Amino acid sequence: MNDPFKQQEPDLLLSTRLLRLSVYFAVSVLVIGMFVLVGWQSNIGFLKRPAPSHAAMNPITALGFLLTASSLLLLLPSGSNPFLKFLPDKKKRVTGTILAVLVLLTGVLKIAGTLSAFHFSIDQLLFARKLIPNARGSLSSQMTLTSACCFILSGTSLLLLNVKTLKNRIPGQYPALMIGLLALFSMVGYLYRVQTFYGLFEYVPMAIHTATAFLLISLSLLFAHPGQGIMQPFTSKYTGGLTARRLLPLVILLPVLLGYLRLWAYWKGAFSTEFGVTLLVLSIVLIFMTLIWYNAGLLNKRDVVKQESEKTLLESERRYHLLVSSVKDYAILMLDPSGYVISWNEGAEHIKGYRAEEIIGRHVSVFYTNNDIALGEPARSLASSLEKGSYESEGWRVRKDGSLFWANIVITPLFDEEGQLLLGFAKVTRDITERKRTQEQISQMARLMEDTSDAIFSTDASFFVSNWNKAAEQLFGYSQAEVKGKAAGDVLRTRLDSDTRQGIRAELIRSNYWKGEIE
Repeated sequence: MNDPFKQQEPDLLLSTRLLRLSVYFAVSVLVIGMFVLVGWQSNIGFLKRPAPSHAAMNPITALGFLLTASSLLLLLPSGSNPFLKFLPDKKKRVTGTILAVLVLLTGVLKIAGTLSAFHFSIDQLLFARKLIPNARGSLSSQMTLTSACCFILSGTSLLLLNVKTLKNRIPGQYPALMIGLLALFSMVGYLYRVQTFYGLFEYVPMAIHTATAFLLISLSLLFAHPGQGIMQPFTSKYTGGLTARRLLPLVILLPVLLGYLRLWAYWKGAFSTEFGVTLLVLSIVLIFMTLIWYNAGLLNKRDVVKQESEKTLLESERRYHLLVSSVKDYAILMLDPSGYVISWNEGAEHIKGYRAEEIIGRHVSVFYTNNDIALGEPARSLASSLEKGSYESEGWRVRKDGSLFWANIVITPLFDEEGQLLLGFAKVTRDITERKRTQEQISQMARLMEDTSDAIFSTDASFFVSNWNKAAEQLFGYSQAEVKGKAAGDVLRTRLDSDTRQGIRAELIRSNYWKGEIE
């Protein structure tokens, strides 16, 4: 069964921008972690927490961000990170993997220390004395279990960042998505003033800049491979990708905004809980109906444009096929890349004798003589057309009934936009047997003119000399070079006035022959 995701070509410009954003987000996380560590070292409050009422970021958490961002910059696809171009790819890969393992261990050790009977806590390793005064209930500077889980997910995602499955999936994107959801959950909790996590543990709030850093990490991990895995439908150049990119920000932001407005009205006592929930539901229904309406209009518009384009294309193809099929003097056929006939016009049927159903699917060598086939002429003609861009020749060809005809053949290879021979060859054949016979007759007559003892010369329609045999040279004393292009009357020194020329011309048109005497 075909995988539909393999057929979705990404928007290359968008993919390049997202890959660049991946680097910028990782650098931003690196800067956040460095500022927090400086805040703890120098005891600068606003670097540790953005506001006095918010929780401070734990120093180990800040160190974990430094490790995560550094590992991500090292493991990003080769060539996407301009900051580390001087390092060999192998060294970057090994160092990035070691840092990813350290990130994973940071989260594991925090959870193990919290759940086990041992009183070991990794988040007390840095600035232990400065952490104690900050342990004030909900504003504790300890690493939260949510942060520990995010570090475990981050380490896992980094280790799987460049791993791809046979179905073009990237396993590292799934933990990255979970990091984003947890970070968004914490940020919305701050926005909604959540104080309690209803579950097994009392809610200890993740610092707001911790949540921001994890959100940036999530986006950076997802954007590392923008045209593959779960990102592929969002970055494709088709209608679905364009629609998803337009709707996704609204789907995330509008419910958050509506929830905040509902809570704000409740905090202000504007209306009851029931009335607020009713307004919230109605607002969500109205907004999603608007989005569906807009999306339907957009898709309908693109379908109309597509149908008009297809109609124009079909009309163009119809005219082309009508033109090709109406040509009777030329055999026009298409060959696949291996040389088998895939199309056949009426001219080909008239010249070669085969009906379309008799010849389509057969190899082009059926038109060649046995001698040409033995010499490899069919394959050589196709190869020559590929090498030179086209191939033209003349030779004997075979009709269906076995009779031979002298043909002029032109073979042209048909390439796709990428220069690959996927479309095959166009072959045009013209029956020039009669022209060849005429040329042979003319050649024979020319030989006879040279061999005869009679003076023979020829003129054009205006009676200017065009040919002059050796006997004429001997009789009149002029060479062919001396008389060619001169008036016959001047050369023969005889009367050949306009009335005489007109009479001769009329007799030739009537009987193809003139005999007479000229003074």
